[in-house]
Amino acid sequence: MKFDCLQENLSKALLTVSRFTPSRPQLPILANVLLSAKKGELLLGATNLESGINLHLGAKIDEEGEITLPAKTLTELIGSFPPGRIEFLLEENNLKISCQKNQAVLSGISASEFPPLPKAGKEEVLKFSSEEIAGPVSQTSYCAATDESRPVLGAVKILEKDGFLSFVATDGYRLSLKTTKIKAPKNLTKGVLLPARILTEVVKILAESEKKEVGLEISAQNNQAIFSLDSAEIFCRLIEGQYPDFQKIIPASFSTKTTFSK
Repeated sequence: MKFDCLQENLSKALLTVSRFTPSRPQLPILANVLLSAKKGELLLGATNLESGINLHLGAKIDEEGEITLPAKTLTELIGSFPPGRIEFLLEENNLKISCQKNQAVLSGISASEFPPLPKAGKEEVLKFSSEEIAGPVSQTSYCAATDESRPVLGAVKILEKDGFLSFVATDGYRLSLKTTKIKAPKNLTKGVLLPARILTEVVKILAESEKKEVGLEISAQNNQAIFSLDSAEIFCRLIEGQYPDFQKIIPASFSTKTTFSK
């Protein structure tokens, strides 16, 4: 494998991808990021087995190949280099990195040991603009629980309500419901639970993308969701469990109702 790319682009990409590597990996390979040089681009991949990302980066590919490297070490190393072109050369499982007068060698693990990353394109896709998804996510995800021992309450429920798409989140003490003007497919009548953290990441990456559109593919058979962005695919497992009946929580009538300017 031999390729080169710009330091500023790779550093930014690694900061994004490294957020999907677990702090306490179940397997040593999960602490690594996958570098795959193919078809005129560099693919960066990371996963914690529950969620993950494929990120596409422009690069000049001289020889195709792939390797996995420690995400933290690689991110810090590339971030310490000056702006400019960085050259990479893979010899066995050692990646030689050169940037101006700086040189380094990182030892990696074969890409064959890295878990396969899901790909989009098999299920019906919902499409959103950045405004259509950013608003509902920001207005609901803050109500989701941060306690990992309660994964159901750490999710945002997306469901069909009166023909439109609704987002709802609760941590057991507060609740937020946002109904959009997006027409929802009938297969979302019962809704799906997506991790609030992943939705927040999607909005964050979408804000930095040139193309302000995202596709959502939900596969009940594989129990996963895949978000397709301009230069990345983000995937996660659907959270299983009984979500609180939020319709019963919201009062049907009020003794006092006040409207004021926010």
